[in-house]
Amino acid sequence: MACSIVLVGCAAPSTEPAEASVAPTPSAAPRSIVPVPSSVQVIPGQPPLVHYGTVEDPQIGVAYEYHLYLHCGLRQATFGGRGWVVRRSDGARPVMDQSQYATGAMTLVSPELARFEWPGGGADFVPADAPLQPCA
Repeated sequence: MACSIVLVGCAAPSTEPAEASVAPTPSAAPRSIVPVPSSVQVIPGQPPLVHYGTVEDPQIGVAYEYHLYLHCGLRQATFGGRGWVVRRSDGARPVMDQSQYATGAMTLVSPELARFEWPGGGADFVPADAPLQPCA
């Protein structure tokens, strides 16, 4: 024998004002940054020298810890075994440490676009047409 139950309810009209329908806001959860090992060279009588690690084969869409050398400004980077030059930057200028590096994350957006992001800004890089030159 089959039986079914039907529940019926009534509600009194609300006296509260109706709330507007609001679309959910995407979460601004921090993304994960892949750490890149570095090493420290100690020379007696001199400050420690940090050798920052590098990523030779970055994957598209993965953010890697990156230290951008800024001695001559925000101009160029070496990432994934290639030279890159700045196409555009936005936000505040990155803050340098005592060795003139800015810490942030570098992401290969596509084979022809990399993005360096630091607290307060970011810069887009495109592949360099010629070998990178050391700054003077």
